[in-house]
Amino acid sequence: MEKFQKEFTRFLSKVSLLKDAEKAEFGISSEITNCILISGEVLGEDTFDKIKGIAKKCGLLLMSNDLQVMYRNPKSFTIE
Repeated sequence: MEKFQKEFTRFLSKVSLLKDAEKAEFGISSEITNCILISGEVLGEDTFDKIKGIAKKCGLLLMSNDLQVMYRNPKSFTIE
């Protein structure tokens, strides 16, 4: 459990640097060890991919619960 807490702290310190994830909430799963729960809102699919990559590097599983990934408006969908 001590190693998990160390990895969770390392994960949070890296994810907190992502500006587009400031509305995301992270928690520890009580049912699965080494599992992080994410909920709230993330801006951009690339930001969510970065969060998943950070979790993987820290050796953690990432599960989403009530997570909204807000996509940026690509030029192909922009009405002029």
